[in-house]
Formats: sequence, C-alpha cells, structure tokens
Amino acid sequence: MKVAVEDVGGPQVEQKILASCAAGGADLPDVVGVQNAQGETVWSRFPDCFTDLNTMHYGELSKAFPDFKRAELEVGTKAFAMPWDSGPVMMFYRRDFYKNAGVDPASIKSWDDFIAAGKKIMAANPGVVMAQANFAGETEWLRMMANEEHCGFFDAKDGSITVAQPGCVAALAKRSEPGPHHIETVIKILTKAFGFHFRGEIAIGCGDHPEIRTSLRQSAYRAIFLLL
Repeated sequence: MKVAVEDVGGPQVEQKILASCAAGGADLPDVVGVQNAQGETVWSRFPDCFTDLNTMHYGELSKAFPDFKRAELEVGTKAFAMPWDSGPVMMFYRRDFYKNAGVDPASIKSWDDFIAAGKKIMAANPGVVMAQANFAGETEWLRMMANEEHCGFFDAKDGSITVAQPGCVAALAKRSEPGPHHIETVIKILTKAFGFHFRGEIAIGCGDHPEIRTSLRQSAYRAIFLLL
C-alpha cells in the first residue's frame, strides 16, 4: 500500500478542511493532521464531515491516551480524531554557551540553579541572555513551572479555576521572587515569544514538541528538565 503525504502547514490545512467541509466534503484527503483546537473548530461547525472513529475500533485504543488530550477530539459518544502525542514541554539549551561558561547543565536542578547558571552564562557569552519570555502576553513559563508542581490552571473534570492550589501558588511565588533571585534577571522580556534561540541570542528555550524537534535537529541543542 502506498500513502501520499502532503505537508502544507497548519493554517493552510485548517483553511482547506473548512472549505472542503463547507462544500460537502469535496477534495478532502482520507486523513488530516491538525492541532486539537483547530480540529474542534472544524467539527463544531461541520459535525457530519468526519468519521466517528469509534466505528473503526478506536474505542479500545482511546484508553491509551490521557483524558485531557481527548477532550477536544470527542463530542458526546463520537470521536472525530485521535491524539498522536501528549504535547510534552521541556527546555532545550545551547551546548557551546554552557561550555564557554564552565556550566554543567546536569547541575541545574532548580530554578535558583537556573538563575545562578544564567548569570555565569551571560557573563561568559557577550550579547547572550539565558532565556526569553513574553511574560506580559502569555503564561507559558508560569504554566510550565506550575505543571512541574502538578498544578494546572483549570480542573480537568469540571473546568473550574484551580490556580489557588499550592503548586500554582509556589510557581507564582518563584516567578515573582524579588531581589537577586528574580527570574527576570536572566530572561529577556519580549512582546512575542521564540525565534531568538535559532539566531544564537539565548542559551536556553522553553517549548513544546514542534520547537523541541526543530531545535534538536541542530547539533548545538540538547534537552534539560528543571524543578522548582
């Protein structure tokens, strides 16, 4: 069996799906790959445009995926899509910047270690910052720190706000800690996120699997995990 795969990018896929479903399913491929939120937009508008995977023996397979990844893919008793990952997030870093500063990435076990290492790395690599973040326009770093403490912003069962849990409070406290341990002493504040690590301006980046995959293709990058 031969399978033809066409890679046209996320926005183009969504546009094509919407146009095809509006035309009654004309020119749709047999299988499409989209992000959860994009897919939810489509089947909320065109619920008859996709096959219920439960009619194709998906029911048993679905148990292998976490509930939070399936929530946007299933409507009632119907499953319009299946996950292919759980959206892992991690840090990836520039080996050469760490080597120049004499910093062993394995020694970074906490965010205090991260800040201390950042100061050394920035001093040893002129023009480089430890990391970048859009603290005013996004919550990615705070969510990542909170998740390490097993806290999410919303309850998975009823959608209630859960930011008052100890893990989220601890993450916010570390994010806002004043003085020499303030995380912004080693982070470049942006109005938008990402991009700079590919131009050699930052030493470590935070991202989900697409950024990780792209970065690890470049031999200068490796992955690392941090704890509060």
